[in-house]
Amino acid sequence: MAAASVTPSKLRCVLKVQPPNPSALTALAGPWRSTSGRDYLAVATSPDTLEFRIQQASQHPRQGYETGDVRFELKITPGNDSTFAVEDHIRPTPPAGIEYDPARSRESCVGTWTSVKGRKLSGNIDSKGTLIVDLVQIRTGLDRFKIEGRRVVACNDLTSAPAEPIESKLARVR
Repeated sequence: MAAASVTPSKLRCVLKVQPPNPSALTALAGPWRSTSGRDYLAVATSPDTLEFRIQQASQHPRQGYETGDVRFELKITPGNDSTFAVEDHIRPTPPAGIEYDPARSRESCVGTWTSVKGRKLSGNIDSKGTLIVDLVQIRTGLDRFKIEGRRVVACNDLTSAPAEPIESKLARVR
């Protein structure tokens, strides 16, 4: 029996690619409000990252945030569909009577945390649909701020400031 020959023009390959399942995070995109009355817009920047952006900077008095700044992010935790990793972006409140110089302090006066006291920050949705997120509260002294006149122009080593975990609860805004 003669062997069949296959020429490239007769070879046809069909690949069927299944689209990925929608991320648990992308389903959470949209407006949210914390129990402290702060409004955020959750924006999926990738299938595994959701940014919670500040909607009204005035709700974060004296912290130098601008509307649209990312306050925290949720990230997919590999192998766990119900718990998200949290990346907290925090700007400390300057001492009384001192304000941020927005043009000069923005880059150095935000710290990023993914854990505190050896514990990873996490978030999840409870049975009522409330988003519960571990965030960080930091204590900063004058030594963390570079001050000119009555303005903070830079910050020093925020990530080594004493930090405590806090819990934030958010609900969807319909």
